[in-house]
Amino acid sequence: MANIQHIMLDYERDKVFYAIEKAIPNIKGMKLIESNSVTKRLIIKSGGSMLSPGGESITITLESIESTKTRMSIVSQTKVGLDGGKNKKNVNTLIDEISKYIE
Repeated sequence: MANIQHIMLDYERDKVFYAIEKAIPNIKGMKLIESNSVTKRLIIKSGGSMLSPGGESITITLESIESTKTRMSIVSQTKVGLDGGKNKKNVNTLIDEISKYIE
């Protein structure tokens, strides 16, 4: 089952995008697969586990709401197997790590 979270941020879209690009390499088990600076869409792969041997695919999209507000949508989906709470953990880990780089 996918975990979807939408977050409103009081930062411009470009600033959020570059904070995400900086944060991903610092999260153990996650790898940035695709980063599109035009559409502000990122695709991340998270490693597998016994319950989810194919790992998870995470898609982040950014939408400008105002010049200094961004809506960040994070979708984490298990590729094969059971979720086991991993998708929710992925979303929470991403939010925590991104917040370190956004200021």
